[in-house]
Amino acid sequence: MSPAQPGWAKLPAATPEEGGHLVTTIEYLIDPARIDAFVAVMQQTRRVRLSEGAIGWALLHDVAEPARFVEQITDESWTEHLRRFHRATAADVALRERRIAFHEGEEPPVVTRYLLGR
Repeated sequence: MSPAQPGWAKLPAATPEEGGHLVTTIEYLIDPARIDAFVAVMQQTRRVRLSEGAIGWALLHDVAEPARFVEQITDESWTEHLRRFHRATAADVALRERRIAFHEGEEPPVVTRYLLGR
């Protein structure tokens, strides 16, 4: 784990085989009164993620649970994900802290990684 990464975002113990794009999702619970401010921070996040090498990014809003948002980041490969994961700058950390400040859950945001195109 990179020193700049929080414990809840740690990488899995087993390294997956290369073989396709990697999709990471991060689930946030947001106070409905703060959604507009959260979305503004997430638009900054989108620009940063794409400039750092992600090949896709989306912010999903759960229609059945309006407080739930899922950030979806697509990397070219596991190797590219690791490169981006370990390159966090002070500005990246500050932006992450701004995102996390919106999260209302008792537990930290849930991070899940998926391989595509096997």
